[in-house]
Amino acid sequence: MGAVLAPAGYVDRLYSLVDWNRDRVGSIQQRSLMLQVASTSILENPLIGAGLGMEGLVYAEHGLGSDWATHSIFLMVGSDLGIPGLLVYSLLFVQMLRGLRQTRRRLEAIPQAGEVVAIALGLELAVWSYLFTAAFLPVAYDYTGYYLAGTAAAVRALGARLVAARTP
Repeated sequence: MGAVLAPAGYVDRLYSLVDWNRDRVGSIQQRSLMLQVASTSILENPLIGAGLGMEGLVYAEHGLGSDWATHSIFLMVGSDLGIPGLLVYSLLFVQMLRGLRQTRRRLEAIPQAGEVVAIALGLELAVWSYLFTAAFLPVAYDYTGYYLAGTAAAVRALGARLVAARTP
């Protein structure tokens, strides 16, 4: 059904993801090159990276110009902050998901907490959606991930208050 409503040439554009010869504008080759440069940068500077926000310089050092951006926030963070920084950044999301799941489980037995359970579930789905799309986003330090983190912390605090209020 979606192919019928899509603009002309959309299906061919999708096929270009697997058949690079169909890519008329060369964007797949560019993204592949970006992934290679970012991966190489991580391997060259695994402990400290290139520095926060220095991804443009990494591309300039490889002769590509400083206006390029890696279309994966994980590679971007790894390139900027090295492997330790990437691990800390990834653990932020692991802790968000773990905390939201724990909050849902603790509150499921409390009938008055149904709305908070629903919010926690919706927020957990939002974090998973963000992580899925993060593999294609060129904005590692955008506010979206931090809004999710702040909202998850608030839901966890609210859940802890509801559990504490229930226990005598």
